[in-house]
Amino acid sequence: MTRFPLSEAYDLPGNLLRRCHQISVAIFLRKCEALKPTQLQYIILSALEEMGTSDQITLGGYTALDRNTVAVVVRKLEERGLVSRHRNPEDRR
Repeated sequence: MTRFPLSEAYDLPGNLLRRCHQISVAIFLRKCEALKPTQLQYIILSALEEMGTSDQITLGGYTALDRNTVAVVVRKLEERGLVSRHRNPEDRR
């Protein structure tokens, strides 16, 4: 097993990516403090703003989220009164 002193570990790609993620989350939380969305809620709201009304499968493809995740996030957004969902009358499920 290769050993890295702590001073070298700071420069490893995985650590740098982790730090970038921490910083990006902190910036996101500061910028979105008023609405307090999660990052997934934000991406769904942004996609809906850009695309307009959409079904959950299309929304998932556009945001690179699986349809189950989209369903959960959209349900949470609906509970908060930020989106409304309507059944497609042509969908027999």
